[in-house]
Amino acid sequence: MYNSKNLGVFFVLQYISKQVVSLMWNKIKIVLCAVFFFSASLSAQSTEPFISLITPNGGEYWTVGSYPRITWKSANIPFVKLEISYDAGNNWETISTAATTENHFFSNWKTGNVESEKCLIKISKYDDLEIFAISDTFFTIAKDSTVNNVVVVGSSTAAGVGPSKIDSSWVVCYKNYLYERNTTINVINLAVSGYSTYDVMPSDFANPENRAAPKTEHNISKALEYNPKAIIINLPSNDASQNYSVSEQLANYDLICSALDSLNIPLWVTTPQPRNFSVDKIKIQFEMRDSTYAKFKDRTLDFWTDIADSSGRINPKFDSGDGIHINDSAHAILFNRVVEANVIQPLLQKVEEIIVNQSDSTIEQKNFQLNQSSNKFKFSVLYPDVYTLKIFDNTGKEIQTLLNKNLLPGNYLINFAAKNISSGIYVYQLADSQKVLSKKMIFIK
Repeated sequence: MYNSKNLGVFFVLQYISKQVVSLMWNKIKIVLCAVFFFSASLSAQSTEPFISLITPNGGEYWTVGSYPRITWKSANIPFVKLEISYDAGNNWETISTAATTENHFFSNWKTGNVESEKCLIKISKYDDLEIFAISDTFFTIAKDSTVNNVVVVGSSTAAGVGPSKIDSSWVVCYKNYLYERNTTINVINLAVSGYSTYDVMPSDFANPENRAAPKTEHNISKALEYNPKAIIINLPSNDASQNYSVSEQLANYDLICSALDSLNIPLWVTTPQPRNFSVDKIKIQFEMRDSTYAKFKDRTLDFWTDIADSSGRINPKFDSGDGIHINDSAHAILFNRVVEANVIQPLLQKVEEIIVNQSDSTIEQKNFQLNQSSNKFKFSVLYPDVYTLKIFDNTGKEIQTLLNKNLLPGNYLINFAAKNISSGIYVYQLADSQKVLSKKMIFIK
């Protein structure tokens, strides 16, 4: 049996030339394929509202009076309600009743004066509060005036040239990433387009003839004025562009490193980045890539792999269009590699004690009482690092070192050998490579 519409098409086609028939049939197939694809696309797309909180999702360290971003993923939700709890979710205060989801973040707010280690954020569909997400675990808001600077020195890539917008550049993404997790961390960007190693040399460097003089507002000396916790140098290709040899570039890095030697400031250096150079300049880039790994070892940031094709030029899918700079997708890769390198880690968030015999002990907000029957410390670490746990008396004399080792993220229980300790007031100090956290304890025998 035939569908009547098919019979009609068949009848008409009997009286049209084969050439016209072929043309019409191809058009029909295109329409049918388009309709099928559109229908399949509609069926594949979910219309269900979805929301997932990214930050703060547990472990963040925010300071009173700061402006951290709240970030999330969502779909089919135009506006969200944002709330904060300072008491583990027992009570909630509204931050915004209808924040737009267009950019998937909210920054138009300021943390209040409430200090708490049991903060949570709730994000809900503005017109259906049954659709919501809450921080997985607690984050902290504290009064803390500490500033931990990370300084970036470099040229156009770090300055944000290439991506469609500056917010997509790796430095801005990294700055936001760190601040969203720890508001004491501040990224300072001194990068300027066109710079080579000579431009970022120490201010007292005497530049050779036909070589750029140090730029004193954007060089390594300026970076040191910020008392940084770490420095990143990102110089993609301008040295090779000006035919500076690998040995010349490495000599400059030697002098830069010597300026940091006595300061114990970690220096991270990116590899060169690919550029659509001539063969002789690509050779310089290949050699400089390998020499960077050899010189800086595990403090080398890989800005080459995947961004370059096999010839040493920019992989076409990452070219911003000029053969020199890289696009949004490439900057996203660079950002992820800096994050994975743990140039600086958000600080240790949470230290708490287990007190076994609650009847003999009381816990106050900032003073912890520990008795001999409960001589254990329980604490959590969020990032791999070397951690120390020490006990001091009230004169500052170290009594015991309970821990000094590299720990992976997790929960830990440390025994406190209190046999030879007299009753009194002590301080225990837990530290990682970036931060020291001290608490008072009262020991009672």
